[in-house]
Amino acid sequence: FFLMIRRPPRSTQSRSSAASDVYKRQGKQFAKLMERCEVMIGCRVSPKQKQEFVKILRKNMPNDVVLAIGDGANDVNMINEANVGVGIKGVEGHQAARASDFAIGEFKFLKPLLLCYCLLYTSD
Repeated sequence: FFLMIRRPPRSTQSRSSAASDVYKRQGKQFAKLMERCEVMIGCRVSPKQKQEFVKILRKNMPNDVVLAIGDGANDVNMINEANVGVGIKGVEGHQAARASDFAIGEFKFLKPLLLCYCLLYTSD
């Protein structure tokens, strides 16, 4: 499954409340929908909302590892909330890389990092 959260246009709702209102009104249903997804991408959501999504995932799936990937200062709270945070050094600066567990220079290095991480930390 794939879940993409998109905020309505500014004219219909304020920036900070769009996606968070959804799970506050329908909390358990939203959490169940998130549990069925392998990947969640937040599109045009605030840094606070990114952090709240990670918090919900960790609360409702305590046995799973939540990975957050970010490339700028707006992703720092989300990265700190996740079990594993990956920061990408780039045009937006190094704040995400400094706040993360792992820092990489480009997205292309993500696949080898995840492979090594899974091999090291999931094998018995």
